[in-house]
This record gives sequence, C-alpha cells and structure tokens, in this order.
Amino acid sequence: MKKIYKWIYALIFAVSLYSCIRWVTDYTKEGHYWTKSIRGSFLEIIIIVVVSYLLFIFFENRINQNRTSRETGKWRQVWRLYGMPFLFILLCVNGTMAFSHVLLGGSLEMDAIIIANVIGSLFAFMVYNVQRVQMLDKDYAEQRIQLEKIKNDQLQTELKFLKSQYHPHFLFNALNTVYFQIDESNEAPRRTLEMISELLRYQLYGGNQKVNILQEIDYLKTYIDLRKLRMSERLRLHVEFPSGLNELKIYPLLFLPLVENAFKYVGGDYQLDIIMKRENNRISLFIRNSIPELSEEDEALCKSVDERQRKGIGLVNLRRRLSLLYPNKYHLETRKGENEFIAELMIEIEDI
Repeated sequence: MKKIYKWIYALIFAVSLYSCIRWVTDYTKEGHYWTKSIRGSFLEIIIIVVVSYLLFIFFENRINQNRTSRETGKWRQVWRLYGMPFLFILLCVNGTMAFSHVLLGGSLEMDAIIIANVIGSLFAFMVYNVQRVQMLDKDYAEQRIQLEKIKNDQLQTELKFLKSQYHPHFLFNALNTVYFQIDESNEAPRRTLEMISELLRYQLYGGNQKVNILQEIDYLKTYIDLRKLRMSERLRLHVEFPSGLNELKIYPLLFLPLVENAFKYVGGDYQLDIIMKRENNRISLFIRNSIPELSEEDEALCKSVDERQRKGIGLVNLRRRLSLLYPNKYHLETRKGENEFIAELMIEIEDI
C-alpha cells in the first residue's frame, strides 16, 4: 500500500472513529452532538490520524510475518494472529487518550475511557481483519496463477517427452540390431553397446515417476564407465557413492546433467571428482573438474567454457525441473575457480 493511500485511509478512519465516539459520548450524556470545540476536535483528529497511520503499518508488518511463519502450535497461532494485534490496539487506544489528555487537558472520565476503548478497539480490529483478508485473497490469487502455470508447464513437458520418444526408440532398436551383428568374440564393442542400451532403456522407461536411488546410482555408474572409454588415459577420476540407500526414492536423471558437463569440460590436469553423500533426508552431489589454464589472448574466447557450464540448456532445464519436482527443497550452485569448475546439488528427500 502506497504511503499516500495509507494517509488517506488513516484520515477516513480517524474522522469516522472520532465522530462515532463523539456521538456516543456527547449525545447520551448531554443530548447534543459534538459539544467539544472545533480546535480541540481538530487536534484530536490529527493525533488519531498519525496513530492510525502507524497502526496500519504495524498491521501490514504483522500480516506479512504471519504469511511466512511456519508455527504449527494452535494456541500460538491464535495469539500471533489475533491476541497480539488486539493487545497492541488497546495500547494504542489508551496511549492516544493519555497523550491527548496531557496535550489538550480536560477531564478524563471512566465512561469516556470505556466508550473509546470499545469503539476504538472494534474499529481498529475490523480494519486489521479487512487488511488480512485482502492479503490472503491476493496470496490465493497468486497461488492459483502459479498452480495453473505449473500445470501448463507439466503438460508441455509431457508433450515434449512424448514427441521425443520416437527417435530414442529407433536408436535403441538399431543398437540392438548392431549388437547381434557383432561377432561374439568382439567383447569390447558388444559391452559398449550394452552400456549404451542400458542408458537408453533407463531414460525411455524411467519416466517422471520416482525411482529407487540405487537405480539412479547404477545409471550414473554406467554412464561414467561409458565416458571413460572415450577419455584420455591422463584422466584422474575419483568417484564416491554412499551405501545404505535402499529406502530412498528420487525423481530420475537429476544428477546426470552435472556429470555430463564435468566430463565435457574437464581439462588441464584432467582431475575429476564425483562425490555423492547422504545427510539424514538430504542427498548431495559434489562435482569438481579441472579446466585448462588460459593465456591472456584466449581469455575472452574461453570465457564461453564457464558460460556454457553455467548457462547451458542442460543446467537451465535442470533448474526448471528441480523447481517443479522439489520446490524450495533443493540447492544448486555452480562456480568457477582459477583452474577448476565446481557444481553442487542438494535435494531434500521427503519419503524416507
């Protein structure tokens, strides 16, 4: 809410509240409406406007804090949502009356105090609830828009997945044909085709349903073994996978883009570390690959190595998929050092 609108609402609120209090106080006691002097009334309204403006700011801050709070206790929620704002309203009402009495003088009778507390508290608490409902409606509308967007993205992803299945199926069948055409004595090429077929089968039939994480690890191991066949003998590869993960399930092919990038851009000392760890319900993958040292004249051209790793379509798709499958339950970071590139992915697994 813009400041000018807050001041306008505070003015309307102050005039309405003061008029109601004047009517109840004056008319019931003296039979006349608004017996106080214009000067005294004007100053009191100004005081109420300022207090109302501060009160609206407090309401807005409290509502925003409540929106982000994850407190689960029932009575704590009641206190936070209603008890604390109402107590603050009472303090503001009585503080305003005391300040007006000190500043303007005049008598402060008990019935006037009670009337001001009842009417002022009800008015302010009504405004608080109206603000809260407006904020909840806004959040609900934003959630509906976000949900529709997610559903649309999921449909588009499914369509793309279905459209892309034809070519992998063709390749899968072609590999099987080549496999049986190779003489049995040629074990190396037959084993290579077996590994490629295993990778394709997992990608084709894994789908978007959760799989046992051991299946995902076996897939990564097969992929690593396949890439090693094409790598230089200078490659120093260090791989660690944790044990005892039988009960964990995860969406497939989330770690693969990071492993792909590491093999694609490794150079320099040809050092590649792939380490997966488990901490309670969190699975993390740490990948570090060395990169070639750059001369000054090649610095500008070879910046693309870093850019392709950080902004490549594989990582963009990975971030998008993580945001859909594990919203607010993952952390993906990539960074470039002097002679190395590091990628870290942490996923919080729900069902253990």
